[in-house]
Amino acid sequence: MRIEASNDRRLVIVTLLCAGLGGFYGAVMGPGGVASAGTALFYGFIGAVIGMPAAFIINVTRGLFD
Repeated sequence: MRIEASNDRRLVIVTLLCAGLGGFYGAVMGPGGVASAGTALFYGFIGAVIGMPAAFIINVTRGLFD
C-alpha cells in the first residue's frame, strides 16, 4: 500500500513539474500579451502529455535499480 502511494505521488509531481516547465517556456517564448497566456497553456499541456509517460517509466524502472 505504501509503495502505491509513493508511486502516485511521484506520478503527480513529475507530471506537474513537466507541465509547469512547459507553461513557463510558453510564457517566456510567447509573442507577448494575451497570446503568451495561450502559448503557456499549450506548452503546459504538452509538458503534461510528456510528463505522464515519463513518470510512469520512472515508476516502472525504479524497482530495477533498488
